[in-house]
Amino acid sequence: MLTLIAELWLACMELFTRTLFKIGTTDISFAFLVTILLCFIGIVIFCRLIKHVLKQYLLVHLGIDEGNREAISTIVSYALGTLAFIFFMQVAGFNFASLAVLAGALGVGIDFGLQDFSRDFIGGLTLLLERNIKVGDFVEMGMEAEGRKMQGTIRTISLRSATIQTRNGANLIVPNNRLVEFPVLNWGTQGTPARIILPVQVARENDLVKTTEVLLNVACLQPEVLSSPSPRVCFIGVEEDFHQLELHAWINHMRAEEYIRSQLYFAIEYHFRQQDIHFQPSYQEMIVALEPSEFIDPLATDRNRELSRRHLRLNPLQKLRTRPLGISDFLRQIKYFDCLDDLEIRQLLETGYRRRLSNQEILFREGDVGNAFYIVLEGQVEVVVETLAKQLSVLQSGHFFGELSLMLGIPRSATVRALEDTVLFAIDHLGFQKLLHRSPKFYDLLIEGMEKHQEEVAERQQEMRALGLIRQDEDESNPVDWARKRLKQLFAL
Repeated sequence: MLTLIAELWLACMELFTRTLFKIGTTDISFAFLVTILLCFIGIVIFCRLIKHVLKQYLLVHLGIDEGNREAISTIVSYALGTLAFIFFMQVAGFNFASLAVLAGALGVGIDFGLQDFSRDFIGGLTLLLERNIKVGDFVEMGMEAEGRKMQGTIRTISLRSATIQTRNGANLIVPNNRLVEFPVLNWGTQGTPARIILPVQVARENDLVKTTEVLLNVACLQPEVLSSPSPRVCFIGVEEDFHQLELHAWINHMRAEEYIRSQLYFAIEYHFRQQDIHFQPSYQEMIVALEPSEFIDPLATDRNRELSRRHLRLNPLQKLRTRPLGISDFLRQIKYFDCLDDLEIRQLLETGYRRRLSNQEILFREGDVGNAFYIVLEGQVEVVVETLAKQLSVLQSGHFFGELSLMLGIPRSATVRALEDTVLFAIDHLGFQKLLHRSPKFYDLLIEGMEKHQEEVAERQQEMRALGLIRQDEDESNPVDWARKRLKQLFAL
């Protein structure tokens, strides 16, 4: 039996070491191929480990930026991998002089089928060595297949392809030759100033000097817009019914360009309304411009224009009657927010989110930390004191609660529970903190609102004193001064 096993083992070893073919003077067998495969796998793992250590640890401690770390770690790992592969091939007995014929065949293969691969490989070396485009850069390139431009951040550059993370969070794999041979707009890394252009069309009857003043004020008041280079307004041309202007503003980087552009347009629209500046001609004026002069009724035209002016002069309450109440209307009803204008209200809308409650779900309990403010959009909730098993009130659509608890960190005085499926508009501590840091004016307006309602602030201050929640060093005799100090402490202002 042992003899049979030994014979089978010898037969297998003979088959395993039998020469399959030759490359020059080197015999190629199954054993040789397995050895080369294992060495190749080990070298790949070794190269990835070297690249990871260099990129994430060693080069970081040396203070090298992200783009240089990617280039250095990639080149070093590939170089060490190539040397290790050559070393193990020679140890295995492979004669590289026999590759002359194979190199000639490879050249023919490149001519016919490996052109794209070789171009990508050379493109990868070009990107890593010249570093015109590096990891961390925000780039823009055309996408012919989709007929639009693609924008994203370079995340990795290998010898074959580059990975670009788009604004939507997807990873786009791009062959290196495309980044080398085709035009690519490189906006650089974070902190590289960039100019954005906002086209603005205003009706011809508007005062261009006043319009320019408003546009420049809007740009200067926007925190993300740089003061140097200063914003500029360019008069592009005159169309039949409007003036074509452009607002040029410099921002810190193009990554946030969409959101900064949106904020600027919101601010422009608000200030245009305040200054009675119109983006485009009114509907009646467009009709007059299109109608032949012999069919125009001057009395009717003047009457319609007067009605239009009366509509523009409607006070806020008259305007609210013409449409359903929304979240912005509810926010304006909060007494601590009555000093906020449309821009601050819009920032509150952007800061908030929707919170859904199922029937009988508890939103918070009595004694919980007050870290959010809510408006009931749909459904209804009840406010109860669980210790007394007493219902204080039922809040329905349009009711709000918790605004002072959010601003001053006051513990909840009651439990709130949904009586049916309910949708709430919520602003939590983190969102409110970001808003206060982004807009210092918002903080001043909140304090102004508290000054108008000192009595309630004083009552809440007294409640917290009774509970022992106010330290002696933060207490103030003036409730507004206490609220100001409390806001700065809670939101790290």
